[in-house]
Amino acid sequence: MFSRLIRKNGDKLRFSARRFWLVIGLLTTCLLGVTCFGKATVTVPPPPGLTVIAIASDLEVGENRLPLAILYADGGPIRDQRDAISITFAKFETPNEIIGSPKPIWRPWPVSGGIYTVNVTFPRDGLYRFNVAYESTEGILSGSATVMVNVVPTTPPIGLSPPASKTKTGFDVNQLSEITSDTNPDPRLYSITVEAAAASGKPTVVVFSTPAFCQTAVCGPQLDVLKDLSEFYGEAANFIHVEVFDNPLEILSTGDLGVGVIAPVVELWGLPSEPWSFVIGGDGRIFSKFEGFTTRVELEESLNQALGGS
Repeated sequence: MFSRLIRKNGDKLRFSARRFWLVIGLLTTCLLGVTCFGKATVTVPPPPGLTVIAIASDLEVGENRLPLAILYADGGPIRDQRDAISITFAKFETPNEIIGSPKPIWRPWPVSGGIYTVNVTFPRDGLYRFNVAYESTEGILSGSATVMVNVVPTTPPIGLSPPASKTKTGFDVNQLSEITSDTNPDPRLYSITVEAAAASGKPTVVVFSTPAFCQTAVCGPQLDVLKDLSEFYGEAANFIHVEVFDNPLEILSTGDLGVGVIAPVVELWGLPSEPWSFVIGGDGRIFSKFEGFTTRVELEESLNQALGGS
């Protein structure tokens, strides 16, 4: 849960500068095309290997979506080279027993950069190593990353019903700024509770994010994706934004993030980071979930599958 990222101060909760955010913050800057990890250029002779970052804090036994950032050793991102990249993974303690070889999918971001995603099925819990090989013009470069897989994830498991969540709606407040830090909120995203949406018989897309106070600078773009989907699909599905903080107006009014209180529903869903996006099927069960920034294309793929099964 957010206990890894925040600390209590009386009844207030404050973000702490934990390593997770430092890595993700640097990664976001890098993937957006800004200089990071040194100069974003390939040196001559070429770098000795790759830097591989697995952006995952809550993997579970079974099927998972795993985002991977693949960079040159000096920090320059490797963009859209999926055909030249091969990936294998194995249990950390038995690295020679390859469990799978997922094909990476390049996910370009709207403004600049992008990321790779792989679909991975973990047979059991424990520590896993991902080995990445890139056939570059300078030769084969390699790198690896490790991830921990849990028997029971902290976030709602795929295939099960989410926690009963009476999230705040526009009908509960005088102004939307009381329940969202979005400076240009779409009232349609605050018109129904998650609990009611899950019981509606229609698929639901829920995004947990805090646009004004995001630690990774991608919460706003993620909310824009949700707005686009809501505009396109209309009444065919439910679309909900849940603000990470319970008191966004107070934070904005005081200019002090230290007064921020994490929304109870965020704790209820066990979210270890932000943003998170979930697709709930028409049967009220978690259909898919996504950590970090997720493109419209990827969310739409899942939503269309959920619509087909509803």
